Amino acid sequence: MSNPGNPNRAYVSSRFQLEVDGHTNVGFLKSVDGGGIKADIVTWNIGATTDQWRYSTKPKYEDITVQLGLGMSRTMYEWISKFFTREIIRKDGAIVSADFNFKEQSRRDFKQAIITEMTFPALDGADKNPGYLTIKLSPEKISYATATGGKVLDKGNQRIEQKTWKPSNFEVSIGKGELKCGRITKVESFTIKQTMLDNRTGASREFQRVPGRIEWPNITVYVPEVDVQGWIDWHEDE
Repeated sequence: MSNPGNPNRAYVSSRFQLEVDGHTNVGFLKSVDGGGIKADIVTWNIGATTDQWRYSTKPKYEDITVQLGLGMSRTMYEWISKFFTREIIRKDGAIVSADFNFKEQSRRDFKQAIITEMTFPALDGADKNPGYLTIKLSPEKISYATATGGKVLDKGNQRIEQKTWKPSNFEVSIGKGELKCGRITKVESFTIKQTMLDNRTGASREFQRVPGRIEWPNITVYVPEVDVQGWIDWHEDE
């Protein structure tokens, strides 16, 4: 039974906002996953007694996976562009959850986050649903902050409207026009991954996260057989 005297009512979080380096208008999120905190437990047997001491090791912060539409702010696009040029940019920010009325209910702050994965949706000429980018952030620290209870609004004091993009609207080009791609009907989803290494930093409880190698995926496209000659010529030239 609910307690009528408890002002903290349960709510359904249906709005998520990403904040980066103090910018509150980066964009609304379709979904958020991860961002938990956990630690391993070490058990210490004390001599001949039956007592045991238990203590936690360094905390581990889960990666945060977000889905964003293409109507993001310039701040987010610049961060993404640095990921592709191999410039390691660490940013602070927050994941803000709000109820159906855009009232802030919870907040998770993250520190020194690096973009470690970018997943592009499948492109299909028959798909009429909105498309979203999936981005994975790897922070060095996550903390739960007190929600302000205010409205989640942008700088213009208006609710952020996320512009939609349909995966059916796309074009494929390779090289400087020497390959005639023809009519591409579909491109499979692909993910670019940045491996991460944990560097223990002395007495600090947090690990310093250091980027490793980047993994580039294969890209699969679907071409009608009548337009495949250019691809055959490219294959035979290799």
